[in-house]
Amino acid sequence: MAKQGTELKKTPKRISQRKHMAVTMDFYREIKELIRVSYASQRKGRISAYNAFTSHFLRDVVKGEYPNITLDYEKLVISRGELEAPKWIKTTVREDGYLIEWDTSVKDEKRLEDLLVLVGSEPPSYFAYGDFKKIKRKEGKYFYNWTDGPSEPYLEFWVGFCNLEKTLFCDSLYAQRKSDKVFAKPYDPNASEDTSLKEEVFKPKLILQEIIEQRKQQGISQEQLAKMLRVGRKQINKIETGAQKLTVSMLYRILVALNVEMKFTMKKKGSNAVKKINGKKK
Repeated sequence: MAKQGTELKKTPKRISQRKHMAVTMDFYREIKELIRVSYASQRKGRISAYNAFTSHFLRDVVKGEYPNITLDYEKLVISRGELEAPKWIKTTVREDGYLIEWDTSVKDEKRLEDLLVLVGSEPPSYFAYGDFKKIKRKEGKYFYNWTDGPSEPYLEFWVGFCNLEKTLFCDSLYAQRKSDKVFAKPYDPNASEDTSLKEEVFKPKLILQEIIEQRKQQGISQEQLAKMLRVGRKQINKIETGAQKLTVSMLYRILVALNVEMKFTMKKKGSNAVKKINGKKK
């Protein structure tokens, strides 16, 4: 214990712990009202919903040491409870937003009336926002338009459900994006399931070299790009050498960081798609 009137030494470990807590609070701040009810089942004795959520976030979600702190999105749970959770959830990227779909099969048909609980986050920031939607479980899908949120278009989502009284919840699920495809048409709620969307199959090897050239032309090192994306330098190195898969979401983040745009030439499904980086934005 430090003596009265003295300050604790700012060791690297202590600095990292403070940064981890700061990241946790950034994420929690805008969804605290939701967490107070979605984590109410975790309250025990002196442990509040806040305590339960922040402990989970620090233990399971925040990874790495300062300044290379990242979030493990798949392990984050934004609601907890004994209600039946969907067997699967998926998110599809559209031209004008995200189509979030979930399994509607339930053991108790009353659960089809449960309300959607949606939390989103915009990497590489650590901020989140969430709400109870007037969408019922039985509807099986929800379209998130860019205009619904503070920004566009790279977002992460977590989905849960609660009863109408908002007293019972299920354990939320991470809404994994289909990051290997970019759809060319906006979402049409009246379209049939077998709609003939043209789509582009993402083949990162065709553009990796151009990304590297753009980075070098701007005099940006791998370490500088990593800081801009809030990831480790090793991850950038792995992407550029092909050791790690370049997803569409990461490609978008890199293009934004480098301030370049990409032109997509669309062809029929199954054919090769031509991709070209169109130089620096003006």
